[in-house]
Amino acid sequence: EHSHSARVQGVTFSPNGELIASCGRDGNIVVSRVSESGLTSERVLKYKDDLHAVGFSPSGDLLAFGGDQKKVRVLDPQSDEPGGEYQFRSRVWDIAFHPTLPVLGVGLKGNAVVFLDYEDPQQLAKLSVLEYDNDVNAVAFSSDGGWLICGDDDGYVHRAKLSADGVPSSGATHDRCKLSKRWIKSVDCHPFEPLAVAAGRGRRVWLLSLDDGLRIRGNLDRGDTIEVVRFTPCGRFVVIGDDDG
Repeated sequence: EHSHSARVQGVTFSPNGELIASCGRDGNIVVSRVSESGLTSERVLKYKDDLHAVGFSPSGDLLAFGGDQKKVRVLDPQSDEPGGEYQFRSRVWDIAFHPTLPVLGVGLKGNAVVFLDYEDPQQLAKLSVLEYDNDVNAVAFSSDGGWLICGDDDGYVHRAKLSADGVPSSGATHDRCKLSKRWIKSVDCHPFEPLAVAAGRGRRVWLLSLDDGLRIRGNLDRGDTIEVVRFTPCGRFVVIGDDDG
């Protein structure tokens, strides 16, 4: 098995639940196979970067990641090919794949979410930009692809309506919900239901309903700062990682 030598800052499941990819401050991406006995490392990708985000595409054959070098890379994790990349002016805090379209959402320290077309993974192209008042720490697409959910530095979770092309349209619905006095570190959407989870410096995990505005369905006090929260691919469980290990 392989473990990171520094803080783990991003974790993602493959769509079929058979693999987990993690990234962190050591610049490594560890792809591990899930079994009843635990995790077995299958591949380690090494980069000179403080990595904050990693995600599998809906097909499971592409991996996207980014961090302090202000770029997103998209590649086949089982190949030695370098893949494509897109350079930004700000650090990459989080990434999310649209569930049905070749669209990648990238949350930036520069107060924005940038939408990229990855249909050709070697040639990533910018589609649209959605600007906010604060740094965007976390992004996720709803299971039907109709909403973008993101968390910011001021403790808000935002919901933005997306067009049929998977990007925000002019005058689209945009609302928000205040969860914490401190920043939201991680969000994720349920794989089948109109639900989301959010967590961060407020030391709580919130369950949110997406079908009638943003409504709090419940919360759990963890006592520690939450670094990452994820639904499992079956949607029955939530995996939580905190700053206490």
